[in-house]
Amino acid sequence: MARENIRFPQALLFQGKDLKLTDYLSVRHPSYQDVLSLGDGVYSEELYWAYVQIILADPYENMVWLDDRHMDYEEVSPFQVFVLKWLESLEHQVRQLPPGLEADFSPESLVQGALSFFLGEHHFKIGQVDSIGTIIYAEDDPRVCLDKDIYELFASFVKELNCITYKDRINPATKSAKRILIEDTRDEQKKAARRKKPQEDLQSYLVSCAAAMVYGGVGGITPFNYSELKLYPMIFGAMVVQKRMRVASMMNGIYTGMLDGSKLSEEDLRWTSV
Repeated sequence: MARENIRFPQALLFQGKDLKLTDYLSVRHPSYQDVLSLGDGVYSEELYWAYVQIILADPYENMVWLDDRHMDYEEVSPFQVFVLKWLESLEHQVRQLPPGLEADFSPESLVQGALSFFLGEHHFKIGQVDSIGTIIYAEDDPRVCLDKDIYELFASFVKELNCITYKDRINPATKSAKRILIEDTRDEQKKAARRKKPQEDLQSYLVSCAAAMVYGGVGGITPFNYSELKLYPMIFGAMVVQKRMRVASMMNGIYTGMLDGSKLSEEDLRWTSV
């Protein structure tokens, strides 16, 4: 089934408000400080993006994993991917973890951490309801539960508040083109696994966004209050700052005659549109 592209009004995202899913369940719109607090501040951003990846459970990103299980990434939903990967991680733990091992970052603890970070502190489980099918529920409060539709609203909100888009993805027109895409992706993943990237080369995206907001001429955002920003205004704001600088450079090029302004569209020069 094709995944429906759920969008949220920018006005809602700019407010940084949580999204109410049910009478008993809301999705947190985290502040940057919420992210910085993860893992006692050590590798906090890496842990945050691991949480986001787990929640999105994007079939396209998991096309090779699904293909290995004889599943078509265009025929499954993010909810199905999330549940399947969670169940597999539980099975992996049972098989692999030595008795008594402290597994703070085991696959199961990452799933629980991701759900609790966005949905509140609970211990979540997978269950079955005859009239609904598979659900995810809080063991301590069964009223806190998500079916497929609620989960995908949740995942879409997480995607949107992080300004993640899928607009540049390849959409194969034929089965043979899809097979080539999957195998090319498989090769890329193998190469990436063999590659050893030095720690100093790793970039922190959210730190870069925070720096753009603090030092990019945005009034009121300082080194003393930047961590209070909600993620969507911070990420989107950083994108606007960067585009404003590009537009200023283009305008200077037009003024000096180094750039032909007639070849630029109105959208190219609208720095508030990113």
